Amino acid sequence: MCSQLAYAPVTMREIALPLGKIQEVIKKFSPGVKLVSTPESYSEVMNFRLQEYARRYPAVPQEFIDPFDSNALVFYSQGACGEIVSTARLVFDSHWGLPDEKVLGKLIEPRRSRGERMMELGRFIIVQDNPALLKAYYRLFYVVTKLLNFDSIVMVLRQKELNFHLKRVGAGLLEFDTGLNFGSKHQFAAIVWSLENTKPRFKLWMGVDDE
Repeated sequence: MCSQLAYAPVTMREIALPLGKIQEVIKKFSPGVKLVSTPESYSEVMNFRLQEYARRYPAVPQEFIDPFDSNALVFYSQGACGEIVSTARLVFDSHWGLPDEKVLGKLIEPRRSRGERMMELGRFIIVQDNPALLKAYYRLFYVVTKLLNFDSIVMVLRQKELNFHLKRVGAGLLEFDTGLNFGSKHQFAAIVWSLENTKPRFKLWMGVDDE
């Protein structure tokens, strides 16, 4: 059954989402991660984002309602006491553009022209080093992107994370230096993760089997 998320204005939603199937995928592949589906959970995630982004990336404008969330899947996980400890977002490419459109637009235009279906991964924060949770998120990104028949995931990420994504994941480099730092000490690059180019060893690490 397709439906809208509780926090998403109908005017923004570009596609009808099979929320039941998405929830099944989360339960099967990444049970520690949850999909934001109520105003209450969205409010908790936004409070977490505001706090973490103010600390990590102070130059990023933060508002309690982020319009791109209305055309996205927003995920989160909780700690032992119910507190939010991580979040991530997959935004669907559409005529609304992507959150980092100013950087990504010209870099992905050839892909758009040939009909490639893309999402942008962003707002991805895990408060503490947690390899198991990191793996659960990447497994979820891969499986959900395939479920929704999208081809690739684009990201603007810290340059120090390039090695992991280019050598282990199989992503391609779009731009080494985007000129962005978001008020932090880090420099940011842009990449594209085409699912068909995912390295077999990374699939093994994630624990996914396309068969």
